[in-house]
Amino acid sequence: MFRMRGYNTDRFSDKAVIYGTAEYRAILDWNPFRKNDYIPVSVDWLQVVGFVEAGRVNDTYNFDLLSDMKFDAGISLRAMAAEVPVRVDLAYGDEGMNFWVMIFQPFDF
Repeated sequence: MFRMRGYNTDRFSDKAVIYGTAEYRAILDWNPFRKNDYIPVSVDWLQVVGFVEAGRVNDTYNFDLLSDMKFDAGISLRAMAAEVPVRVDLAYGDEGMNFWVMIFQPFDF
């Protein structure tokens, strides 16, 4: 859920990795949830995000990492609801499609 969102979470595992991502984020002017009596929390903003990712794992760091790269792309809808970020991601890779719902941010240490 942190990287390569178009693939299963246990798909990639090895000692060496190369990874890159690009996102385009746009906060929408249209927010039907800002002052709404139907929702008990305030939604400060809505954001649409398009993203692409590329990556590869290998047993050692060498030029094999640059061959047979895996790619995925997707779209995300994000909201700041009651001071808590909420995300809904939809990503497509070579091996299928994945759907994620997250509350708070996915931090990887």
